[in-house]
Amino acid sequence: MSTPQTGWTREQLAIGAVVCGVLAFAGVVNVTLATELWMTVVALVVTALGVIGCLACLRAAFRRRPRR
Repeated sequence: MSTPQTGWTREQLAIGAVVCGVLAFAGVVNVTLATELWMTVVALVVTALGVIGCLACLRAAFRRRPRR
């Protein structure tokens, strides 16, 4: 059953959270391997976007329906 706010199912949102989590992890790895400043900045942006996406998916997946 889809969530009322997004129209996505919880399974789809869970997959999105995993994908964004992998993106965030890849960003962290790239921060440690970056050899120039611009590489570090790009890796930090990728990490931030991954974390934000992961949290947004988890929040939408586990949000309860408003009581009426």
